[in-house]
Amino acid sequence: MEHNLSDILNFESWQLKLQNEKEPILLYGMGDGADKLLSVLESIGVSINGVFASDGFVRGQSFRGMPVRTLAEAEAEFGNFTAVQAFALHGKNCDILRNFKHRLISPNISVSGKSICDKTFIIKNIEAFEYAYSRLADDESRAVMESVLSYNISGDISHLFEVCSEKYRFEKHSDVHIDIGAYDGDTVIEFAKENDSYSEIIAVEPDEKNYKKLSENTSNIRDVNCINAAAWSGDGTGRLSQGKGRGSTLENEGNPIRVISIDNIAKRKKVGSIKIDSEGSDKEVLYGAVNTICGQTPQLAVAVYHRAEDMFAIPQLLWYYNNKYKIYLRKIDYVPPWDIFCYAKV
Repeated sequence: MEHNLSDILNFESWQLKLQNEKEPILLYGMGDGADKLLSVLESIGVSINGVFASDGFVRGQSFRGMPVRTLAEAEAEFGNFTAVQAFALHGKNCDILRNFKHRLISPNISVSGKSICDKTFIIKNIEAFEYAYSRLADDESRAVMESVLSYNISGDISHLFEVCSEKYRFEKHSDVHIDIGAYDGDTVIEFAKENDSYSEIIAVEPDEKNYKKLSENTSNIRDVNCINAAAWSGDGTGRLSQGKGRGSTLENEGNPIRVISIDNIAKRKKVGSIKIDSEGSDKEVLYGAVNTICGQTPQLAVAVYHRAEDMFAIPQLLWYYNNKYKIYLRKIDYVPPWDIFCYAKV
């Protein structure tokens, strides 16, 4: 059966929608990416007329010199308007956006890197997207890619709600599990509950505060080895930029941090599964796992939402390592579409 993505290219881009908007345009929220979003809007000639946020976040502050209003205050001031989303919601909290009565445009500004996975980027890389799309292991995976790319082009959140996946689970095994970007231990705890036959869990977390929580939260779980380091393509020392929320990233500036590769971590170990959620360094982490992946073909779960190219580039890399990998895409309710993972198994 032939699969293609051509139909999604018919959607009007979110940039064009905003450029043609006649009503006031208000920034909705002041999330971590709001400054980056405003810079993108300025680059396409779109001006923001005001800022509003949910009532619990309005405390008389200002943002970029504009007072932050409540929704009621924004409605009283502007009447009808178009809102541009500048924060993230997931799970049942997405109902706030589902029930929002004004026009809502939700740009997906990449977590990492300078490129944005928008209509221009998708058209430029359509052959790469099409190749990955055609090789995905099931229809649900293709539906995930369609919904995310349709949203990325249009800024219309309804596309994201067309598909909500059950989280993909690792098959049980009795070998080592490696968790890259273990945060506070939530994914370690989840794995240990679902797979009680593992031999060891190695959890890697670069952020010092998160590492302390990770160590504390997993102290009662058997055979967990926590490492305060950043996973990368090689071994040595890097510099860590402290991020807001879950993640920190390797940069040219920041605090010195130990850098380690999965191939080093996995040396002389039998590895059954690896999870990688490395805040935009996911490909570099995979480069440092080439011997482990090619030699042992562990099950893999790799984040594909940090960079514009991740949804095709990471599957391509995994197929290059082992062309027999079956790759699945899964996503939960998240706006913008964060926590998208590709799962690979032979």
